[in-house]
Amino acid sequence: FLEIGAGRGSLSAYYAQNNYDVTLLDTSSEIINIAQRIFNLNNLKANFVVANGEDTKFKPNTFDIISSIGLLEHFKDPNKIFKETIRIAKPNADIYFYVVPDKQVFIQNIFDKFNSILFKLSNEKKINQKNKIFRSTYNIEFYKSILKKYNSIKSFKAFGVYPLPMISPNRDFPFTLNNKFLEIIITKIFYLILNFIFIK
Repeated sequence: FLEIGAGRGSLSAYYAQNNYDVTLLDTSSEIINIAQRIFNLNNLKANFVVANGEDTKFKPNTFDIISSIGLLEHFKDPNKIFKETIRIAKPNADIYFYVVPDKQVFIQNIFDKFNSILFKLSNEKKINQKNKIFRSTYNIEFYKSILKKYNSIKSFKAFGVYPLPMISPNRDFPFTLNNKFLEIIITKIFYLILNFIFIK
């Protein structure tokens, strides 16, 4: 299993816990060091690589599963990363990208007012200053049009999932956690909402 743009390695940790041979790849040596500390604290084994997802230096046909979360939308032209991913994937590999485009939906517009309050109450402005980075608005059809060009892809599925808003003190980096107490409350509310939807 390879996670491209692994960051702290939350997805990789799941695979490591389930005895996969895991590799985390990221361009940031700082974040790879953080991931290593997290894995060590949890007695998880993995390989940690600082490299670019467009040119990984791995041998062809290396990985059974390749994934990324919140990475693809930062590429104006995703062709290079697709080409490299397909090159290093085994012939019957599973590849999946979780894309977070710069696209507002109605429910998020409502909760962004709440997010701005969380930002003012948090230390995010002090501890999590980030440079503005490109985020595309590309939709599923855009990515499909590129992937159709690759004959080696045997099947392709794409779908949109956005049932609940992102609630975070940092909307530029929406995976930033709130304090523990608030995260527990949000999780319980979301759990009740999803149960209600699926029971209906």
